[in-house]
Amino acid sequence: MLRRTVLLGLLAAALIPASAHAGVVATHIGDFDSPTYIVSPPGDTHRVLIVEQTGVVRLIKDGVLQSAPFLDISGDITGPSHYPPDPEQGLLSIAFPPDYATTHRFYAYYTDTNCPSEPGCDNVLAEFDATSDDVADPTPHVLIDMPHPTYVNHNGGQLDFGPDGMLYISTGDGGGGNDPAQNAQKTTNLLGKILRIDPEATSYTIPAGNPFPGAVDCHTGDNGGSTCPEIWSYGLRNPWRFSFDSATGDMIIGDVGQTRDEELDFAHPGQDVGANWGWPCYEGFELNAARPAAECSPLPAPVVNPVLAYPHPINCAGGPFCGRGIIGGYVMHDPSLPSLNGYYVYGDLSNARLRVALLSQPATLSDADLGPQVPNLSSFGLDASGHLWAADINGPVYRIDPAPPAPPPPPAPPRDTTPARLKITRSRNQHVLRTHYVKITVVPNELATIVARGTVSIPKSARVYRLHSTSNKMRANRRVTLHLRITRRTLSRIRHALRHRKFLTARITVTSKDASRNLSKPKHTTVRLVR
Repeated sequence: MLRRTVLLGLLAAALIPASAHAGVVATHIGDFDSPTYIVSPPGDTHRVLIVEQTGVVRLIKDGVLQSAPFLDISGDITGPSHYPPDPEQGLLSIAFPPDYATTHRFYAYYTDTNCPSEPGCDNVLAEFDATSDDVADPTPHVLIDMPHPTYVNHNGGQLDFGPDGMLYISTGDGGGGNDPAQNAQKTTNLLGKILRIDPEATSYTIPAGNPFPGAVDCHTGDNGGSTCPEIWSYGLRNPWRFSFDSATGDMIIGDVGQTRDEELDFAHPGQDVGANWGWPCYEGFELNAARPAAECSPLPAPVVNPVLAYPHPINCAGGPFCGRGIIGGYVMHDPSLPSLNGYYVYGDLSNARLRVALLSQPATLSDADLGPQVPNLSSFGLDASGHLWAADINGPVYRIDPAPPAPPPPPAPPRDTTPARLKITRSRNQHVLRTHYVKITVVPNELATIVARGTVSIPKSARVYRLHSTSNKMRANRRVTLHLRITRRTLSRIRHALRHRKFLTARITVTSKDASRNLSKPKHTTVRLVR
């Protein structure tokens, strides 16, 4: 049963023009320790920060990787090496508020070392203070501590300040299959949600406009069964990455699927406040066959549909793209890539091909390969110049750049303006009555096409008889004999004339054209025709 009817023709209604993704490359910037995110402070075009899952934030300053980390909280997190190891735990993202240059406060989201129901560990939102532009104090001021018992996966992990200046936070449903803790559809906990808060020094408030105001906040987990006012939207499985379009304020959420589909959720500013995105009752566009009855009977309504979904490989059936873990990206506004302006770039952890889409409602208008590939994509990020970056969880970090211009063609060699030189030899007396042709030998000094023409004048005759011309393509310094055939009629005239004289004279003209199409001046020689 479909949530809605989606025709394939609608998804491909508008093809992305080739210019939108032509000439795009992934420039390798460096290698890091399990990079999970890339970000710059607002307006700071000198610094790019690489978040490592192990709890370290590395600083690239004016294109140079600094030896000292910007932040090191490796002792405060449960990382991917925790037993049992899981790639979803660790330091997952950081975010800088619009007033960072004044306050020097920033925020981090990570799994901490409090694991009362191991292997699951609490998800923490903490505030930190930068002591300088290049170094931060590693002392955390915890704002939200979300219990995440039993399972290591589905921690969410994205922080981003929206166009309204508020901090948005993505959280996973708590892990396991089909939301066994029944978190995603409940508004009484913070798991499986997008949260929205107004952070202050070591605390936060609930901003006006949140859909569930009035209750006590849930900064330490369930507040006793009341609705959590931090919630902005819910019904998500593992919204690992979301972003805002810097031009329009649109919110795009990449929600990682379970066994069938990966999906993109999309909302204009102020739209779908308090939205239910459907998990675990729906996956992609379809009902989840294994949906838990406690959450999905009756089915929740209304539910907001995704604008794009693609299948897992087992259901791909030759489709244009499939994968197992969507990595949400960004709408492009990079001045160095104007052909991509307004297009959304995203990818998948298990499929190296980056994708570019034109997002719209109720469905994405077009979706195609971008060109560059990142084999183990973990995250995208934007720097302050609008450049898109991409991280491979195995270490490499890339920046998406315009392809360098093609090198100019090699200069053409100087044109040869000198025609071939010809060496011509011939037998002075030739017995043409026996051979029926006149022959000459030609040797050119370069590759050339040789043309020989000849005439015979018979005394007391008003006519000049032509010999059949001949041509040949000749290699340099190779001797070639050319034969100028005598027609039967001309041969009869020559035979008759030779009854009364010892010889007749044939005049031969030879020309050449070399590989550069240079024509030689005609060269002349004579041959005596005898009996």
